[in-house]
Amino acid sequence: MAFTGHDISDQRRTVVAPSLDGGRFDSMSKAERLAVVRARRNELLGTEIGYVGNEAEFRERDSWERIVESPEPSGSSKVRTSFVTVDAGHLQHVFKQPLLTREQEHYLFRKMNYLKFVAHEVKETLSEKKAESSKVARIDELLSHSEQIRARLIEVNLRLLLSVGLKFYPKEVDKCVSIGVTALMDAVDKFDYQRGFKFSTFATRPIGWEYLKYRQTQIRPRGAFEARMVSSDGFDVAEKSPGESPEQAIARNAKQRALILSHLEGLDPRDREVVVRRYGLDGEEPETLETIGRRLGVSKERIRQIEFRTLVKLSSKISVDEACLD
Repeated sequence: MAFTGHDISDQRRTVVAPSLDGGRFDSMSKAERLAVVRARRNELLGTEIGYVGNEAEFRERDSWERIVESPEPSGSSKVRTSFVTVDAGHLQHVFKQPLLTREQEHYLFRKMNYLKFVAHEVKETLSEKKAESSKVARIDELLSHSEQIRARLIEVNLRLLLSVGLKFYPKEVDKCVSIGVTALMDAVDKFDYQRGFKFSTFATRPIGWEYLKYRQTQIRPRGAFEARMVSSDGFDVAEKSPGESPEQAIARNAKQRALILSHLEGLDPRDREVVVRRYGLDGEEPETLETIGRRLGVSKERIRQIEFRTLVKLSSKISVDEACLD
């Protein structure tokens, strides 16, 4: 069954549980049902249904059969649990799930976004005057099906979340989940499956930055390593704290620089060079990812990965007490 823009009357309803169905709704009076439909219609009209994908592909005549009704690719039997060495019984069902293959990821992300695309297209046909309960129900069932896929993608990638988070907060599984899950959900919504790389490649960095930002808020900002390292200003200008003279601020700034550089000495030479050049720790102007990549003969994205990995290493090596220099 093809999806052709505004033609929704013949769409096959393979998804279930539209929000306007069910005993509670059916037991209402006609006037009550009409009021519920109108309220939901108004809510949908004021909601942006975003999606990622190729609209030309989504509008092809056989798109519904190819994307929604086609079977999911066979999965992997590989299960990785070794990095979770703490008590996390309530998450064991997550750790026991097989990893998604690249083909499964592509299938699920495309299907999720296609369902949102169809919902968006149906929403564009809603009238501001008529109730149109069938269209409202159709949008809700499309979004419900899309949300089911989204929930699965989030759950299966909790392993990725913990593999990053436990480097910051060892043995604190629940804390890692609560801090990073919003970034994970945002990454699921924004991931462009058409670009060919795995979701983990896209999501690792924003999830990591979420933990770095959280650590910033938990320590004294004056002299804190994380707050200084993630600053785009580098260390060229000393940040004056209340009660400090300019000379004291400069001296403290120099101590911070020395502390960071001392820990950099123990790193791989390339990792050290990336961080030094990225944040101008050698007294030079900070360099862009692209400039460093050209210098080292690798891509900008590779430099981004090295930068993130090195910051994670440093943040785990430098304690809060060391970083807060009085």
